[in-house]
Amino acid sequence: MFELSLNQRRNSLLKKYHEKYRSYYENDYQNDPISASKNISEIINTYVPEFINNNSHKDDEMEKVFNDFWDEISPQLKYDIERKVNQNTNIYNMCNAVKLSGANSVSRTLSTKLGSLWEKIANLSKYVLSPEE
Repeated sequence: MFELSLNQRRNSLLKKYHEKYRSYYENDYQNDPISASKNISEIINTYVPEFINNNSHKDDEMEKVFNDFWDEISPQLKYDIERKVNQNTNIYNMCNAVKLSGANSVSRTLSTKLGSLWEKIANLSKYVLSPEE
């Protein structure tokens, strides 16, 4: 199942849903999203043991994930600081609070990029099943 593309996996799950419940997931979801979600999760859960047994930790990729993160974020942070300091685009700059403007921009960029980093780190574990990959 996991060697299939995302679209193929989706179609396979929907086919199994139809076979088991004699209805279509999309219709059931519109009528009763909680029950439909519970039903599809039962089908998905049948694949979890197979996924864990056939997957492996990717510890060797950890350093690459951090290096990629740094390579991506460092120019972005420099750009954010320089751009925000020289523009009156937010309340901090309008009040001549240049340092607050830069700090605001940096913290926003960091929180967004760190969320993505945590997902990438989690996906290195054999126990994480990401619907996006």
